[in-house]
Amino acid sequence: MATLSLFTLACHETSDAVGGDEAFIHVDGQRVFGPADIDRGQTREVGFSKPFTGQVSIDLFDAESFGSDFLGNIVVRESEAGQGRKVGTFRQAGAHYTLTYEVGR
Repeated sequence: MATLSLFTLACHETSDAVGGDEAFIHVDGQRVFGPADIDRGQTREVGFSKPFTGQVSIDLFDAESFGSDFLGNIVVRESEAGQGRKVGTFRQAGAHYTLTYEVGR
């Protein structure tokens, strides 16, 4: 069994044309972070850990008045354990975000 640790979410480009996003993260369909106000050039601490086997799916969204915008997905595999901190990229709906994470044993 491995442990997924999420450290920081960095915004390089928001999905909203004006102002920042209200970002939130789902891991395997469960909200684990946010919504948090974030704008271009900003970073937010996530601070989430979860044991898992096989793989986990991480989705990033922007909360809107009517629903939410999907900003991208990364899949993290148990085989990444012991490789140190990594960076996943989300690039959907005009947004660009990076998530720093690590898979431990």
